[in-house]
Amino acid sequence: MHRPIADITPLSHLGVLAVRGVEARKFLGGQLSQDVLALAADRVELAGLHSPQGRVLALLRLVAQGPNDVLCVLPRELLTDTLALLRKFLLRAKATLAAAGIVPPSLSLGSTPTLTHVDHLDGIDEVRAGNYVFFDIAQATIGSCTREDTVLSVLAAVVHRDRGAGKLILDAGGIALSKDRGAVDLDPATGYGELLDLDGRELGLRLDSLSQEHGVVTTADAARLDALPVGARVRIRVNHACLTAAQHAEYVVHEGTRVLDRWVNHRGW
Repeated sequence: MHRPIADITPLSHLGVLAVRGVEARKFLGGQLSQDVLALAADRVELAGLHSPQGRVLALLRLVAQGPNDVLCVLPRELLTDTLALLRKFLLRAKATLAAAGIVPPSLSLGSTPTLTHVDHLDGIDEVRAGNYVFFDIAQATIGSCTREDTVLSVLAAVVHRDRGAGKLILDAGGIALSKDRGAVDLDPATGYGELLDLDGRELGLRLDSLSQEHGVVTTADAARLDALPVGARVRIRVNHACLTAAQHAEYVVHEGTRVLDRWVNHRGW
């Protein structure tokens, strides 16, 4: 009498990601090129994970486990990178993500808009919110903060005033400010910075153009021109605090016109 012999094929070259929770399918549907919501229990479907440019990062086989949970089978050598990538987008979804036999690495994410809108940071080890400490016009324009939340400005002086042309020239240009126009798609008139007085009050003026060392303000408002004679000092609220901050060797911490401290900028990577 011969007993049947079961053929067992090792699948050590494959790994499994388990995505569980009431929004597991919705989450995967937003990350993969497959209708995960329609995934049937009796089928295995192929799905692609792509870069924003459309490059294929991984091909996964999807297996339904009940009405919500999904198993994703993929080559083992892609498991760790795929897990780390998907976890970056898991934060607000009511779902969990784990890999069989793998302890996830430390989870680090950005950015400033994420940090200002996120509901929680459960399971997150680090947030790289580079602009969060200063904020700027661009972040205010996209809704991460208000203009009153911005704290980085560049001190400048009026070096020329032309009433006939309705023009002011300041001694701060592209080197002091950077030529980043920020969220210009949302605010086409954003210019290169907004003028404040020394106490931080808005003057209703923007820098319209920059050269290397100078900024130009144009206005038809004679009263605003008269309020800023040659030698007058202003603060410029910047479009992109990261680029502006990198231009300077130190930061002057102040309250109004009173200097509280000076912070040295440690440059380099």
